Amino acid sequence: EHNPYNQQHHQQLQQQQAGVVQIAVPWRPPETKIATIAAGPGHVLALSGCGGVWGWGSNECGQLGLGHNNSWQSTPANSTQVLDGAWKAAGDVIVSAACGDSHSALLAGSGAVYTAGCNKQGQCAQGIMLQMVRY
Repeated sequence: EHNPYNQQHHQQLQQQQAGVVQIAVPWRPPETKIATIAAGPGHVLALSGCGGVWGWGSNECGQLGLGHNNSWQSTPANSTQVLDGAWKAAGDVIVSAACGDSHSALLAGSGAVYTAGCNKQGQCAQGIMLQMVRY
């Protein structure tokens, strides 16, 4: 016999076992919409349609691109100011992102690539560990 309550309960148990957490209040950045997200094992980057970048989760190696390596960012933090102030050309926007274990890569519309985080194996394409680099 089909019991909808048992089916719903079973789905909730499967989600809990898989580590799925339902967000009670969805997060939205001010005055824009998120166009895409990239997720690594411990951190997430969200990109808006106008090139804004927000990150949250693990930041032990600076992989959120916030300009520091405070170990944990529990709420979405805007990385756009760091990009605008350091390497990103005026008018250039971030169009894509990818997240690794402890590093992130951002692709700008101009073709510039920005990386942040751990560079122990050269994953940020630099000889030394840097917070945010352009190549």
